[in-house]
Amino acid sequence: MKILIKLKNKIRKIFEIHCPDCGGILKYEFYDPVHKVDVFRCQECGKEWV
Repeated sequence: MKILIKLKNKIRKIFEIHCPDCGGILKYEFYDPVHKVDVFRCQECGKEWV
């Protein structure tokens, strides 16, 4: 069972959005209604990306 969980996590990392600067994983932060864009934050460096 633990092997399946590890495999699932590795596959998920491949398909997630990555930070252009450091290669960390970007997580959804919020929707900006003024500019009509989604804002993501890098888990590694903390930068915000649109």
